Amino acid sequence: YLPVHQDITSVSEAWNLLDCDNDSVNNGTELDEDTDADGIFNVLDPDDDGDSIPTEVEAIVTKSTNAYLDTDGDGTPNYLDDDDDDDGTPTIDEDYNGDGDPTNDDTNNNGIPDYLDEEVTAGVNELAPMFFELYPNPVQNELTIRLKDDLSKHSLTITNIQGQVVFKSVLQNKDILTIDVSNFTTGVYLLNITSSRLSQTQKLIVE
Repeated sequence: YLPVHQDITSVSEAWNLLDCDNDSVNNGTELDEDTDADGIFNVLDPDDDGDSIPTEVEAIVTKSTNAYLDTDGDGTPNYLDDDDDDDGTPTIDEDYNGDGDPTNDDTNNNGIPDYLDEEVTAGVNELAPMFFELYPNPVQNELTIRLKDDLSKHSLTITNIQGQVVFKSVLQNKDILTIDVSNFTTGVYLLNITSSRLSQTQKLIVE
């Protein structure tokens, strides 16, 4: 998958331009750059930022600006950025279906891969602590959900990586709910709890 841009060059054209402007330590050569510190210099590394997406897929150049694609506008092009949408969850961790390829995950079915979609994240925002707990996680049989918020009513939804709802319920104030997930297919789910003023999602792993 490539983002929809009317002015991008081909991947091969972008690949030919790689590493020519990557002298981040200003020592006159780009040959000793190792962005992801994996021991392989970028000029020989098929994945410069170590996010499991090949550089040749991420290194898109826009014709209008003649600059590498920078989805989150943080000044670091996607092929050197391990969090392309700046949502706090590294790109490599947005592989929600667990197949080793973050480019084919679109949990909210909006046509944008999750690793480029800042609205989808499995991370926890430190400025907004989670108001519910999940345990154990990963889980095999019984999942316990404990509310820490004092609101009177919450809706609970669990969706699979295809965006299909597999469980719904309503939780009351300070509820502790136990769910039998033994019949869930092994994999990654998104568990969302929404109240009148809060909505938070955590990643749930069923083994």
